[in-house]
Amino acid sequence: MSVMLPTNTPLSDPVSYDVVSSFIANIAYDANVSEMTVRFLGGSDYTYTDVTREQFDDVRLSESVGKALHAFKENL
Repeated sequence: MSVMLPTNTPLSDPVSYDVVSSFIANIAYDANVSEMTVRFLGGSDYTYTDVTREQFDDVRLSESVGKALHAFKENL
């Protein structure tokens, strides 16, 4: 899947997005350290390392963020 980013958002800048999910509140990515952080509705955070921007966008832009995150974890 190809994702167009605004031209004023460098890929190296950390980004954070609120998502619509029954158990995930927010998903963030820091390209400087290749980390994706997921904040769950209960308030806990989990950080995944060695994540590409493409993997992050695949999870974030999925129709079901929870299912996409589960699939991502299955492929680690």
